[in-house]
Amino acid sequence: MKPVIVNVDFEEMLQGKPARLALRASVEFLALWVQDQPLLASRPYSDEYLRYVQIHSGKPANITTKGEGDFWWGETADVEQMRRLSSKTEFLKWWQARWPLEACACSSWNEVEAAIGEGQWLIKKSDGMSGRGHLRVNRTELSALKSRLENDLGAGVVVEPLFERIRDLSALWLPEEKRFIYYRNLIDERFQWRGAILEKDTHSSLLAGSGEWEKHLLQLQQDVAEQGYGGPFSVDAFFYKKDGREIFHPGSEMNPRKTMGWVTRQLWQKRKSPVATLALVPFVLKGQSWQQATQLTDALLLSPESCPFVWYWIEAESLAELEEKRARFLRAIPGAPVRGKA
Repeated sequence: MKPVIVNVDFEEMLQGKPARLALRASVEFLALWVQDQPLLASRPYSDEYLRYVQIHSGKPANITTKGEGDFWWGETADVEQMRRLSSKTEFLKWWQARWPLEACACSSWNEVEAAIGEGQWLIKKSDGMSGRGHLRVNRTELSALKSRLENDLGAGVVVEPLFERIRDLSALWLPEEKRFIYYRNLIDERFQWRGAILEKDTHSSLLAGSGEWEKHLLQLQQDVAEQGYGGPFSVDAFFYKKDGREIFHPGSEMNPRKTMGWVTRQLWQKRKSPVATLALVPFVLKGQSWQQATQLTDALLLSPESCPFVWYWIEAESLAELEEKRARFLRAIPGAPVRGKA
């Protein structure tokens, strides 16, 4: 059985950057929890951890450090195609032809200056990944950022107001089932992903207030397929508040690859609990602290010792119970964790 390479540095490779094994090592072990193929590992794993995974996942936890593997996270055969599908500016243009959005795709400094008005604004790199490359600015700060931003204008940037976001969610296309599912996301103050919440009662249906989102998503899937991509992809969206109203933003970015929502669903498929979450906190657990965390009952620790994040899994009967379990688990993490790097 051929091993897999969890190439979560997929977007960085599309930018022409070298493979970043440290980034892969912070995530790759999740593959051990959801599939049977061996993992072509970027880091060593203890026998204790591999036994722990097998006991709790019910799957063999096999790793190898040599040979070739199949890329598991994102496809790399057609780099130009994947750059185009991953582009935030191209994605914005696709939605603006179908949905009124408060945002501009900019490729020159003059366009950026013209787009930014009063108040707080967000500038997003078109090819940035996982919340990286986002800048919060106001008009008075803009000139000081000119030299920094000009380096990003070749690929383009998205300029939008700093929305008062209320809820973040994603639509995930499952090609093997030919349908979308929906889940909530936990996003930190830097717009970086911190967790996905899947609710059994709503993961196959749209939230109220999203209008004709599903119709447009199905058209998007057709367009993506016509461009030659047939794998899973997600569309990140959110609700925001303006003038006392809740407004739906149908697509801040598209990820043509597996996602943490995809992993969440794979884990959820075992028991299909009413509510479940896959989440992380930027802590490092070592030695006895890691061992103690594996004994906590409110959440299942997924990450190995010395990982820069604590990855955990929670199942519950309700959203309220899930949040209670999360709070108890985070309070009970032993010792004084070393803060990891996002």
